[in-house]
Amino acid sequence: MHRKILSILILVSLLLMVIQVPVSAAGEYYTSLEGYVSDYNENLDKVPSLAKRMFANERVNFHIKMDDEEEIIGVATDSECAIDEFVDVEIDDPTIRAYIDGAVIDDLKDDFSVSRALEALKGIRLQGVGLGKVIKVFFLNIAKALAGLFG
Repeated sequence: MHRKILSILILVSLLLMVIQVPVSAAGEYYTSLEGYVSDYNENLDKVPSLAKRMFANERVNFHIKMDDEEEIIGVATDSECAIDEFVDVEIDDPTIRAYIDGAVIDDLKDDFSVSRALEALKGIRLQGVGLGKVIKVFFLNIAKALAGLFG
């Protein structure tokens, strides 16, 4: 079961692995991450199938809080979980909203590891949009909490 929980969280971990660059001003997270989208898509075969099923066909707005500012990065995945849209504005009709403090991202930049990325998941708050996604995110949050107990 522990392996399944980690599989569910692996996509978010992959996103956190991408987010290991120093950033100080609004817009720079997007600029820093944009180049990693093709790397992620090229390594999609390393994402567990369970994670692909959980995060395929999603439209996620990442709200990154920095001091008194917020940067929003919109990400849309296709049926294979590849990133097919990566924009520096809020994406239309999101299915999930993710809230993360920029400090969580910045803490990973100097000493990145998968275990630290999994620990950083505690700093991400997910919110589903629509009843079906609210239920899905509820179970993702339970899986995230269980992974914290066993990890």
